Amino acid sequence: MSEEKQKLEDLLEKNLQISQEIKVMTKRTRKWIVFQQIWFGLQVVVILLVIASALIYVPPFIKSLGNLYENFTKSSPSNLINSLFQENQTKNLQDLSQEEIDNLIQQYTK
Repeated sequence: MSEEKQKLEDLLEKNLQISQEIKVMTKRTRKWIVFQQIWFGLQVVVILLVIASALIYVPPFIKSLGNLYENFTKSSPSNLINSLFQENQTKNLQDLSQEEIDNLIQQYTK
């Protein structure tokens, strides 16, 4: 009986040692899970901040680009030539002097 008791005590001690190892591993795993949850939360916050800043800053930027494009198209050479021909339908563009052409160009690029 003492031999069985000794064997049982050895098994209990081995079981206790394994249980302590499992406890240490479980603590590490819990720490890792908490770290992963915090990291995921930070990623979500950063993504939301990027989206919010894009919603705030992109529309005015697009409007300014639209205004820039609109100003560019208003003073494009084709519009300038069309307006020159509309005002001077009776005159041929080749009949105008260089000074008259320069004056017309300055008038439409202001």
